[in-house]
Amino acid sequence: MVLRTPERHFPPEAAPARNAPAGTSIAGGIILIAATSFNAALALINGHVTPVSYLGVALVQTMLTVASLAIVLIVRPPGVTRWLVGLWAAACGFLLLSLLRGLVEFKYLADILIILIFVMLGMAIRSKTLAWVLLILQAILVAVALWELLFPQNFGDTFLVRSYYVNSRSFFDEGFWSAQENLYLSAERPSGRMIGAATGFHRASSLFLEPVSLGNWTIVVTLGIAALQSTLSRTMIVLLAIGNILLLFACDGRLALAINLLLLAAWPILPRLPRWLPPLFLPLIFLALLLASATGLLAEQGDTLIGRFRYGLDYLLGLNARDLLGLYARGGVVAADSGWAYFILTQSIFGFAAIWLALTLHSAPGTAGERRFIAGMAIFVALSLPVSYSIFSIKTAALLWALYGNLLSRGISERMAGQPAGTPNVRPIMPSRLGNTKTNPA
Repeated sequence: MVLRTPERHFPPEAAPARNAPAGTSIAGGIILIAATSFNAALALINGHVTPVSYLGVALVQTMLTVASLAIVLIVRPPGVTRWLVGLWAAACGFLLLSLLRGLVEFKYLADILIILIFVMLGMAIRSKTLAWVLLILQAILVAVALWELLFPQNFGDTFLVRSYYVNSRSFFDEGFWSAQENLYLSAERPSGRMIGAATGFHRASSLFLEPVSLGNWTIVVTLGIAALQSTLSRTMIVLLAIGNILLLFACDGRLALAINLLLLAAWPILPRLPRWLPPLFLPLIFLALLLASATGLLAEQGDTLIGRFRYGLDYLLGLNARDLLGLYARGGVVAADSGWAYFILTQSIFGFAAIWLALTLHSAPGTAGERRFIAGMAIFVALSLPVSYSIFSIKTAALLWALYGNLLSRGISERMAGQPAGTPNVRPIMPSRLGNTKTNPA
C-alpha cells in the first residue's frame, strides 16, 4: 500500500506570509504608500489649508505606526514573537534612559519603533503586494520628479516646501539658500550638481520634498529587486531599474549613486558571503575611515562626500563616556550630520549594538535573494550612518524594513514546513511502514 504523509497543521499565527489575508495585506500596502508620501500631503495642507506643526507630523507618523502594529497583532505572522519581545525591550530601554537623562524625547523611541514595527508589518504582507507597492511608488516618484525638474516654480508653488519645513521642523527662513524660493534648502548645493552640471537643473526631491531621501529611495528599490526577484516579472524589474536611473540623475545623490553602483558590482557575490561577515561591515567602515584619516585621505572638509565622512568620524571620536551611555539629554539634536553618533547618543552604545546585530546576524542559510538583501542592507546602513541619520526617516525606512520582514517571514514559513527555502510546496509519497510496498489488488 502506498500512503501519503499526513498534512501538518500549523496554528493560525504560523500561516505563511504568502497566505496572509488579502485584506490585511492590502491594508499594509496602503500604509507603506502613505508612509512614503504623507510628507507631501502635509505640505499641501500647510501651504493651502492650515499651517502644520511638528506635532502634526509626529501625530501622522504615530498613526501609521500604530496602524501597522494593529495589522501585525491581527495576522500574527510566523516569527513575530521575537520581534514583539524586542519591541518590549526597546520600550523598557527607552524608559530607563529617559529616567537617567531626566528628559522624555519620544522621537528617540520612534526611531527604533519604525525599524521593529515595519519589520513585523512586512511579515504580515504578501510578497506580491509589496511588489506592486514598489512599482506604484516608483512610477509616482518618477513622474513628480520630472514635473519638479521641468517646472520647478510650479512645483514649489504647489508644495511650498520652504514654508512647510519652517513650520514643521526647527528650520529658519534665512537658512534656505536655494535660488528656487519655495524648494528645500539643499535643492542647490553651494558647489553645484555632480551629475548633469551643464543642464541647469536643480536637485529634485519628488514627494520626499528633500533630495537625500530620494537618493535613499533608489537604494531601497535596488534592495527591493533583490528581495522580490522571484516575485517581480522581468518587465517590472526593467521599469524599476529605469526609474532608478532617472531618480539618481534627478536627486544628484553622491552617496546614493556610490552605494547603488557598489551593490550592482557586488550583486553576484553578495549571496556567497559568509553569514558572519555582514555584522562586521560597520566596524570595518569605522576602521577604514580611521586609516584614511591617519594617512591624510580625509583631509578635505566642507559639503563634499569626503568632507561629510570626515565630519562624521570626528564627531564619533569626540564622544565621551556619558555620550556613549546615552545620557546626554540633547545629544540627538546636535548630531544630525553624523548618523552613528546620533544613534549612540539617542540609544546608547548598547542599544546601537543590539539593533545592528539583530538586523545583520542571520543564522539560517536562506535563499540567494534573502542573503543578497541582508548583505546589501548592511552595506547601505554602514555607509550611510557616518554622514546622516536619514535612514531613520519613515519615508524610506518603512518599505526597507517591510521588505526585510517579508523575507524573514518567507524563510521561516518554508523552514516550518520542512522544506529548503525556495523549493516548491510538494509533499513526498512514502511507502507504508507495514513492510509491503505493493498495492493490494481490488
